[in-house]
Amino acid sequence: MDSQIRRLVLASAETNDSQILREAFNLIQQNFKVNVVQSKDTIGQDLYVLITETALDLNQKEIAGECLQMFFTSSPVKSQFVGRAYLSQFRMYMPYNARDYV
Repeated sequence: MDSQIRRLVLASAETNDSQILREAFNLIQQNFKVNVVQSKDTIGQDLYVLITETALDLNQKEIAGECLQMFFTSSPVKSQFVGRAYLSQFRMYMPYNARDYV
């Protein structure tokens, strides 16, 4: 499932298609629910951040917010993706006129 989600995220970023991103989000959401019940992680934690970044690029803040919440709930390993998640969180809440500078 990991590679399927990655392909969908890449396709949505290349085509700017939020519907493809929604498919990737639905898959990761289903996987997250299973992981919570089974107490194990079956996909890469980076996928949450990749979907978040793509969602922000496509102006899909709802998807971005939910992916960030899932990412931080999963007790992420300290890596570049934690930093990127915080940066994405900043992008979600920064004032609109400040977006020209980022």
